[in-house]
Amino acid sequence: SDSDAATRSVRLVLTPAAVFLLLVSCTTARRAGELAAADVAALVTAPARAEPRQWQRAALAAGAAGAAFALDDEARALVLRNDGRALDNIARAVEPFGGRYSERTALALLAAGAIRDDPRMTSAGADGLMTWLIASKGITPLLKSTFHRDRPGNGGNDAFPSNHATAAFGMATVIASHYERRWIGLTAYAIASGVAWSRMYGDDHWFSDVVAGAAIGTATGRLVVATHGRVRSRWRLKPLVTRDGAGVALYLDSSIIRTKSSNR
Repeated sequence: SDSDAATRSVRLVLTPAAVFLLLVSCTTARRAGELAAADVAALVTAPARAEPRQWQRAALAAGAAGAAFALDDEARALVLRNDGRALDNIARAVEPFGGRYSERTALALLAAGAIRDDPRMTSAGADGLMTWLIASKGITPLLKSTFHRDRPGNGGNDAFPSNHATAAFGMATVIASHYERRWIGLTAYAIASGVAWSRMYGDDHWFSDVVAGAAIGTATGRLVVATHGRVRSRWRLKPLVTRDGAGVALYLDSSIIRTKSSNR
């Protein structure tokens, strides 16, 4: 019906970015501005503030990307010749974790943490959503429009870097940074690696595309967690009753919450 169509249209308009802005609008403008400014400042000044070990990691990532370019043809042939129904099903299952499931995971953590009053969970959700916005909606699209690299088999000239890999590894990095249990981090990175493989399995990306995407997501996730780790933002969910109906409101309180990353 027309009403159903209208409802679907509204749901499509409420993207994670719009939801995030809606949540921020429930807080003071000053606090929201401080968080955004901190992220931008950290991103711009990261090279100047980088420690030797961070430069070593950057050099390692650059070297891996360079090696990946040299292995593109061989890696593509290896992935494409190993196929089958079981692998088809696995690829279909994991690929969305680099797409719609990525930001939805962040939103789910944010909402669940607010409901349960769990600072770690809300922090992971907020960091995951911000990482997704910066990396998957900013850095990677900019690089795609700069390089115009042809995809290996499915057309298009926006292959480099892989946005699916960016989103998946960004979310995996945030989760691994907030939760000390080793199996949680290993599971998150295993799913992210599966996303990268699925994009090659579908012949949508070269090996170097997913390696670069993984590096961008990982670096951005680390940066966001470290930046927000200084002064955490804690969402609180409270009932809201107005003359138009009942619902909930999200509020932002300033609190100090240490993460695994900030304790290093």
